[in-house]
Amino acid sequence: MSAAVIAARVRTLVAEHSLKVRDTVMVRTRVSIGVATFPDGAEDMDALIAAADAADRAFLNLVGPAPA
Repeated sequence: MSAAVIAARVRTLVAEHSLKVRDTVMVRTRVSIGVATFPDGAEDMDALIAAADAADRAFLNLVGPAPA
């Protein structure tokens, strides 16, 4: 299973849950996941984070926002 498939599954599972805050307020949860590899995808930590951010944006452009 690819990292992108796992990221999509985690994103969906997190979106299915809410957190209870102060006994009365429910907060929907969301997660944003970008996948990058080291050293193939970047030469240092800053480049790795930038590659993961770019992957996350590309994924969101492909699939759209998390389900409500």
